[in-house]
Amino acid sequence: MQTWKFSIKPDSDNGFDPFLKCRELGLAGIGWSHGYEEQQPKDFDEAKELIKKHWETSEIPQQINTLFYDIKPGDHLWMQKYGHYHLCVAGEKKYIAREICDDFRRYDLGHAIAAKWIEVPDELVCGSVQRGTIARRMIQRINLSDVEIKLNQCIEANIGTNPAWFPSIKSATFSNVLETIAEESLFGLMSPDDIEDIVASMLQTEGWLLIKSTCFRSKPQFEFSMINSSGITGLVQVKSGNWPSPLNPLDYKEYLRDSNKIFLFSTHPTPYQGESVEKIICLTKSEIVEWMKKNCTLLTPTVKLKLSLQSGY
Repeated sequence: MQTWKFSIKPDSDNGFDPFLKCRELGLAGIGWSHGYEEQQPKDFDEAKELIKKHWETSEIPQQINTLFYDIKPGDHLWMQKYGHYHLCVAGEKKYIAREICDDFRRYDLGHAIAAKWIEVPDELVCGSVQRGTIARRMIQRINLSDVEIKLNQCIEANIGTNPAWFPSIKSATFSNVLETIAEESLFGLMSPDDIEDIVASMLQTEGWLLIKSTCFRSKPQFEFSMINSSGITGLVQVKSGNWPSPLNPLDYKEYLRDSNKIFLFSTHPTPYQGESVEKIICLTKSEIVEWMKKNCTLLTPTVKLKLSLQSGY
């Protein structure tokens, strides 16, 4: 089983929403429908010739080849649309043009695959999927660890049969999993918000208090600010995933004023580059994990849920 980021956003007419149409029909579809206005291809080979003729090209768009050749039955296609996450489990049957619907041109749905749609609560979507769904490409493979795949299979098995299903937290289970889970798998499970919450919680147990008014996306240089009993301000930057590039303490030196401190944390494989700077603290993944093990009760419910689900339901 492979996991993919999938986007349904072809060049449709106003009032014709291809995303909603695909969900209604139980399909995952993409565009390039223009070559089929006058002729319905009898198979994919004929479809390719019509595409080449219409677009005056010798190459088939990579997305179409991926849909027809690379995505296999049972693969997971993840989408984020209208504020919700959707897991589509790929079926076997493929569709072209009028096989999709009579108004395929108005929706610009030229190619599609059968798919079982499952709407998934944000709390259960692993971090690698959340980060993967914002990729620019229409279809892109998401590389997951065995731990993340297990979580998604649990979601498919349970929400796929009962849309109202929602797991409960198993305290003994998630604490045991935390002792054995690989570091990279753990950070792959956690969403960007999960990781920011963990860093904030750890610093608060060390005497730093969160300044709530600083927790806004409109202030991109830092995720939030904190203050301690000595009146020192702490500025916190957290980056998760393999992109963007490693953090360089020198890039943050200009924000050191008075007696404040800066805390950096990145889950990048090589998280920091450049020379160290006094009063800029580069947190490591190992110390975050150790804090989590010693403070299981302080983990957020979403992290506890994702760890609990490793035992299956």
